[in-house]
Amino acid sequence: MIFPLKQYLSTRAVVEANAILAFVALLESPQRHICEQSVWALGNVAGDGPMYRDSLIQQNVIPPLLALVAPTTPVGFLRNVTWTLSNLCQNKNPWPLLEAVRQILPALICLLQHEDRDIIADTCWAVFYLTDGTNNRIHVMVETGMLPRLLSCPDLPILTPALRAVGNIVTGTDEQTQLAIDAGLLAILPRLLRHPKSSIQKEAAWALSNIAAGPCSQIQQIITCGLLHPLVELLEKGDFKAQKEAIWAVANFTTGGTVEQIVDLVQVGTLLPLLNLLTVKDGKTVQVILDSLSNIFLVRIFSLCFQ
Repeated sequence: MIFPLKQYLSTRAVVEANAILAFVALLESPQRHICEQSVWALGNVAGDGPMYRDSLIQQNVIPPLLALVAPTTPVGFLRNVTWTLSNLCQNKNPWPLLEAVRQILPALICLLQHEDRDIIADTCWAVFYLTDGTNNRIHVMVETGMLPRLLSCPDLPILTPALRAVGNIVTGTDEQTQLAIDAGLLAILPRLLRHPKSSIQKEAAWALSNIAAGPCSQIQQIITCGLLHPLVELLEKGDFKAQKEAIWAVANFTTGGTVEQIVDLVQVGTLLPLLNLLTVKDGKTVQVILDSLSNIFLVRIFSLCFQ
């Protein structure tokens, strides 16, 4: 990640002056406005990269921050606390230490239940950052039982990070993907694939493509939940970024699906929009379409041979 040089140097000057210890100590100030200013300052430091994030964690910033996640904390103040906690979850080169993640997780679970949209949105961004990692990191998140809550976030500022977090989860193991399916992901994807915002369509199609990369039992669940028609609609008239994710969904479907499942995909009208998209000026996308068509034609040949 590239940071503006002036901002980066300013942060370094603050850190090198040992201001972090002072800010951490002020988190326990009885004067709320001083405490809140310290939260804001620490959030800015945490957001300036993994080195500063880890420096804050090493200087024990997490416990006093978590103490501020309380019913008596005013909403405006709690927004700043949530934003700072979210910044402590950012960056993956390296990822935050798992011990720190486990410290923060109970507060995130609590904040996901809050009524304030800004607090929920920043919490969902934190979950997105923390699920953007290896399968064992995804496991740490899904074992908290947060998936149903992530899937019940309807408002756009909340829906975007929540859907991205769930999209990260379905890049994990087949078991982790199944947990997302069991929590109701496939039930809401038809609506999201038809969402008026193309960015939501894209994220939904990306999640679907990752599910389609799973075993044929999960591909069958895609069919059963009525996702083929909205997928074809997206191929026909979606924004190009969303169409690209839909193309990958078809490619994964035709790679791992059974003959009967691929026939189902063809019968809903997938071929024509795929052929129309061969005119796009994107070599990688054209190659993925050609691979999908090859898989479909191989299935057709296979079917004819065994009739």
